[in-house]
Amino acid sequence: MELIVGTIVADATTTNLESGKTVVNFNMVVTDKYFSQTLNEWKERNRFFECRLWHRTGAGKHILKGQVMTITGIIGVRAYNNTAGEPVGRLIIDVNDFEWKGWANSPHKGTPRPTVAAAAFTTGATADDLPF
Repeated sequence: MELIVGTIVADATTTNLESGKTVVNFNMVVTDKYFSQTLNEWKERNRFFECRLWHRTGAGKHILKGQVMTITGIIGVRAYNNTAGEPVGRLIIDVNDFEWKGWANSPHKGTPRPTVAAAAFTTGATADDLPF
């Protein structure tokens, strides 16, 4: 198991497979900063991960662009040839557990997570009508 802290780069998508299973897919970027002694300046290195969540799939609608999350899971690599015939690879994480840490730069930044009472007020539903 690996522990990764990164920022979600797009809202998650939920897919129902023919087998009856449901998977939540989202992408995460991890940015490392380091000082280059040859250039005498700070540099950034980004690593992108394709994340797959096979359980707790109801959380998929709450995984939004700009959120900072801690992910625990197993890292793998998917290698293939792109449309130009060049070999490429993708880092994949089968997510075992996750935790929201807050917001990075995002249109949602500063937006509090909805509560049952707030959701009931904005939708006209009662607390008993809400799925959470």
